[in-house]
Amino acid sequence: MPGLEKITTFLNCLTAVSQTQYQIWDSKGRQVFSTEKRQPDILTISSHLKMAKQIILTDTFSYAQVKDRGFICGIPMGMDGTAKGVILATGTRPAKPHDNGHPARLNAFFEQILALGKNGNDNGADHPPKLSAPPDVNFDDLYLFANISKQFRSLRFKQPILGKLMHRMFGSMDADAAFLQLPQKPQYDLLEIRPALMGKNGESSSLKDALQQLVTGGVRQCSGNYCIINDSRDDAAFDALSDRPYRFMAVAVRHLKESYGWLGLVSYNVEVEFKSEALNILQTLANQLAAMMANMAQHDDLERFTVNIVCSLVNAIEAKDAYTQGHSKRVHQYAMQMARHLNLPGHEVEALRWAAVLHDIGKIGIPERILCKPGKLTQKEFGLIKEHPVKGKTILAPIRQLAPSMEAIAYHHERYDGRGYPEGLRGEEIPLTARIIAVADTFDAITSKRSYHSSKTAQDALLVLDQVAGIQLDPNLVNVFKKVYQQIQRKAEKTKDTVVL
Repeated sequence: MPGLEKITTFLNCLTAVSQTQYQIWDSKGRQVFSTEKRQPDILTISSHLKMAKQIILTDTFSYAQVKDRGFICGIPMGMDGTAKGVILATGTRPAKPHDNGHPARLNAFFEQILALGKNGNDNGADHPPKLSAPPDVNFDDLYLFANISKQFRSLRFKQPILGKLMHRMFGSMDADAAFLQLPQKPQYDLLEIRPALMGKNGESSSLKDALQQLVTGGVRQCSGNYCIINDSRDDAAFDALSDRPYRFMAVAVRHLKESYGWLGLVSYNVEVEFKSEALNILQTLANQLAAMMANMAQHDDLERFTVNIVCSLVNAIEAKDAYTQGHSKRVHQYAMQMARHLNLPGHEVEALRWAAVLHDIGKIGIPERILCKPGKLTQKEFGLIKEHPVKGKTILAPIRQLAPSMEAIAYHHERYDGRGYPEGLRGEEIPLTARIIAVADTFDAITSKRSYHSSKTAQDALLVLDQVAGIQLDPNLVNVFKKVYQQIQRKAEKTKDTVVL
């Protein structure tokens, strides 16, 4: 059915903050989804299958009590537009004497879940449907959790999104402020304040400062997995942090043995206490955030490892040819200046950054007698030189992080007129990143001393770029380079510094 993925994602989130388990069965009696992590026993599977078949046959909601306080129930659902399926739920009935309304509330709850699946696509997550509360837990809390949980599955920390979602915690959790404090990564710290608490202009520096001091002081008092203070006046250490009485809840952002910080809430309403559901949701969010932080740490370690590999490879190629020392760094600097001028999107800038540094890495496989030969190369020797772009791509292929840079490395010696190598690409058939490197590489080759020619001035090099524009190099990018170079010159004249990109 439409929205099935949305429903299964939401059911997983519900299970994380409640004791109820959910399954989806198709019309042929096959279980296609379950929130249970362990395999149920044969008897349990049999009872689930029996209930699923009964619901498909009667096409209505069904509810049955199991043993002492257990229950199993379900509702029919459309799957793939035609075939019938079933959503089942199993759990423990609320400990309320003579509670005959439990089946009716679950029926209404299931209807709302089905409505959730029909409520547009996932992009509507910021506009949840108006739903009433299911049994024993606040639906708004659970829907909020589902939205935040979805954001936390990404590898990278999305601070604006988290801040926005934390704002939605104010109403459902009766809080005046939500905070995140990560001592290891203070750049990600957040303090979101309920808008109604702020001044007319939406900003109150004194209130924000007071809350910041309260939060900072509060987390210093925290230990273990969580800390709950329902009235600061009952604890001298917390009472000293604010002139106003307040409630404070914080949960540890911890993954395995690594502790990252605290996620929490502050409320100036001490007439009520924090609900257990709020603690459950906050702990689950903190666990997911901690897992994401661990992923980020692993990603950063891998990125540093990649950088070290790159530096080693660049040093290896430049050690073979003393005349090319610093060449990769300068080409990288030129290329980055051009990328900024062109306002390239982030992913292209990242690909260009690595490609510019590593564009000549394939020369590692070329004998030094050819690389450093002072005279003219033979046809065979030049043929070996022409292999270096493809060799570079082959050398770097095992490094998955560099995959977006491979085209620029392989094609930076293609010519605009189609007479380049390795494939004879023409014009805009050549990737933009490769054309940028070609311009930067040509300029630096002319202005650097090589075994086969002496260095020329920057002005001489710019004239050569004009001469080969539209033949060897992209004429538009030659103009971009000239503008960039003029800007650098003007800046250098003002600072009396040497022109360095």
